[in-house]
Amino acid sequence: FDEVLETDGHAQYALQELDVPKADHRYLSDILDPDNSGTIGVFELLDGIQRLRGDPRRSDIIAVDLMVRSIQLKIDDIWRWANDAQSNGIDKPADVGGALQDGQAMKNVRTC
Repeated sequence: FDEVLETDGHAQYALQELDVPKADHRYLSDILDPDNSGTIGVFELLDGIQRLRGDPRRSDIIAVDLMVRSIQLKIDDIWRWANDAQSNGIDKPADVGGALQDGQAMKNVRTC
């Protein structure tokens, strides 16, 4: 994909016509393949190109900020759970699986 973008004038022209900034071209494979599957499906292509068009809006920035905050809360919960698990003597991967099934050490984990 990256090679095509670098060498194919038609692809570069199409992206230019779609208002995708040239500075973003080198990141397109990461942007358009968010699950890192190595392939870009039609819906991923359409969604990614649509998101890249034009200038970022305030709502885009706020949406990213809210996602980052949510991820931070989840990481805090995982850290807290790991500390609780360790203090309860769960320190092996096999023990963790059993604790997850029993619900042990999961009392403090929030769902977001």
